[in-house]
Amino acid sequence: MDYNNINTAAEILNAFRACNNNPENEIELFERLATRPEPPLDAFIDILRAIKLETLLALTIQAFGKITHPETKARIQESQELLELLSQKAESGSSDLIQWSAASAIEDIGFDFLMVAQYLSQDPKNIIERIVKSNSISSSSDSNEINRFWSYGPLEKPKKEAQKWRCVHTLTGHSERVCSLAISPDGQTLFSGGFDKTIKMWQVSTREELRTLTGHSELVCSLAISPDGQTLFSGSFDQTIKMWQVSTGKELRTLLIDRSPFVNSLPISPDGQTLFSVFFDRETINICQVSTGKELRSLIGHSERVCSLAISPDGQTLFSGCWDATIKMWQVSTGKELRSLIGHSQKVSFLGISPDGQTLFSGSVDKTMMDRRFLVVVLIKLSRFGR
Repeated sequence: MDYNNINTAAEILNAFRACNNNPENEIELFERLATRPEPPLDAFIDILRAIKLETLLALTIQAFGKITHPETKARIQESQELLELLSQKAESGSSDLIQWSAASAIEDIGFDFLMVAQYLSQDPKNIIERIVKSNSISSSSDSNEINRFWSYGPLEKPKKEAQKWRCVHTLTGHSERVCSLAISPDGQTLFSGGFDKTIKMWQVSTREELRTLTGHSELVCSLAISPDGQTLFSGSFDQTIKMWQVSTGKELRTLLIDRSPFVNSLPISPDGQTLFSVFFDRETINICQVSTGKELRSLIGHSERVCSLAISPDGQTLFSGCWDATIKMWQVSTGKELRSLIGHSQKVSFLGISPDGQTLFSGSVDKTMMDRRFLVVVLIKLSRFGR
């Protein structure tokens, strides 16, 4: 593209369309126009007056702030016409992007503040700060990154990060879909449970299938591995929890039989001595001794069925998420309910806790975003609740 021959508003519009919605090309177009020895100022003004297309208008506004030619910059610093147009956009622009772009351009151009005060009822810096904060954008982000946020969506940066990742291998072996996974503490062995009622062991480094464990009569919906990596626990639709010796694939015992349809969550204590479980249609939490398979106690307190469990790194506190939209904290040694955490409006489907035990993460199906169901992640500092 010959940027030196783009001089009119129509030519800028055609060049913009030729970018085919590519953010990098669109931003480069206006940067190249703005940094020319003689930027197309009249064309920029025409677009500023007549165009409503948000991205095109925002990039044009930002272009004024990127002009580098000393004589041209000095000339626009004296333009009351330009300052009046930008001030209107900064205070009453059609979107946050337009208002932010105009306020930023006023700052970048370097208008005399006495002139600015005649057209703006507030400092442009305050406009910028308000909009950046309200959109949860880092104030340290450069203009191009902020422009991408609004024009091309907040996922633009994560998408670029995701492109750095690639699928290195696909493991095939199950005859039906996979519904549970667990990985050994040393990261060398992956376990997968499937609708085909089997558990498969995979060597991560070679992607080789090491062994298939059979014994369940229905799909395997949950898996957990002991901290020493020697014992695997599996929950199934066949209403059982089974215990397996990893080194041989031998079934050691069936720890629990219940009338519930399936095991919902299956964490194990950090010392490997205690197994926690919840079943799909139960309001109670079962605690079993791994060595004997004996049930130690049941935790009762939720008003509806429990969906998820997480155990603290020190093994002293258990967290449970429920269909009643609450999260409960339990003292493992006594079975005492310590506290009920409220914040979600629907069932708490997932729980996780940070390695240092200071932060609990909860996922819920809440109708709180765009009137649609989303996975909402809430961070709760345990220190706020007396820990």
